[in-house]
Amino acid sequence: MVERLYAAFAKVRITPEEPCRLSGYAFRTEPADPSRDVLDDLYAAAAVLDDGRRRAVLVSLDLCMAAEEEGRVPFPGRPGEYRAFPPSLPEGTRRAWAETAGAAPAAVFVCATHPHGGPAQLAASHADAVRRAIAEAAGRLEPVNVFAAEGASDLSAFRRPDLLPNRERAIDRTLRVLLFETVAGRPLGCLVNYAVHPTSLNEVYKISAEFVGLAMRKLEAARGDGFVSLFIQGFSGDVCPTFGGLRAGLTESSYPFVIEAADRLRADIEQALRRRTPLPSVPLRTEEREFRVPAREGLDFAELTVRLTGVRLGEAALIGVSGEVFNDYAGKMKALCAPRVLLTAGLVNGYCGYIPTRDAFTDGLGGYEIETTPFDERVEARVMECAREFLYELCEGEGR
Repeated sequence: MVERLYAAFAKVRITPEEPCRLSGYAFRTEPADPSRDVLDDLYAAAAVLDDGRRRAVLVSLDLCMAAEEEGRVPFPGRPGEYRAFPPSLPEGTRRAWAETAGAAPAAVFVCATHPHGGPAQLAASHADAVRRAIAEAAGRLEPVNVFAAEGASDLSAFRRPDLLPNRERAIDRTLRVLLFETVAGRPLGCLVNYAVHPTSLNEVYKISAEFVGLAMRKLEAARGDGFVSLFIQGFSGDVCPTFGGLRAGLTESSYPFVIEAADRLRADIEQALRRRTPLPSVPLRTEEREFRVPAREGLDFAELTVRLTGVRLGEAALIGVSGEVFNDYAGKMKALCAPRVLLTAGLVNGYCGYIPTRDAFTDGLGGYEIETTPFDERVEARVMECAREFLYELCEGEGR
């Protein structure tokens, strides 16, 4: 039997309906009130993929995190104190979504788009609405053709040491897109992979999907007919937007800059898609692995768990890491494996804090990320060792 990829897409609104705490900035003390504080709606976008042997589920959430466990990292400037991130997803969410789709729990790839204007916790009613959307998508799978596109966007910049654009340091601004079409040529959905911290909004008590979420909605509106776009946040741990934002010194609202950036990102995506090429998209394989990494000295725990989640679609692969990964890891991981297209994603299926490179501990820049990471310079060697084995199994082995 000739293998072929089948797919379906769905999305659902997850804008909070009750006052809620927002995630991303420790200094916020008051809840946001949806009756007055919504600048734009938040969404969950989902894709169900099947090659006749295996099934995978991809979910992109307009949330800051995508974790079912509490995350805990050092509090900057306060030795012995910790900042706690509550679970952003109700316990059992991935398992429920997997069972609904008929997939293994390890084949559910949940990523956060990372706007700092999203709720700290997804309401149980919204988690169930996503489950129903996945069920609906799983019931209308159809054969698809997949296309790969690559471009760039100048919306991101290196941000150390002060969380502001540092143009003296180069970063990977590659924009990658996987486009899914029916065999008749009708666009169904896409995955957009780009690394940028969505922190351009300076109204810190407002609810917003930021420019990454707005760009996806603009892309969907341009294509219509149920088209759904999933933003896959890249390795953006030491990256910021190049304009506006909380620390840019603006006295007026930066929301107009958010809208402008959404238009620019959508234009960059469209430019990349003009050069799309067909991509062999089977076999479909999934992998998940957890490994322990030593914690830095002075913490009250000795190790942390890092989770890798992978999905292979023929000559393309996605690798997700459960933390805020520094941008240089994208190139390091690309050098490890053979797929024609590699999408690298942070903030996938958990949260373990910032994951710096070894050089970041010794380059003299310091910064918030180095102050708050629970790791030390040993983290890169451990992450790369496990990523090498993981990508080999995903891309060369039989997978699950």
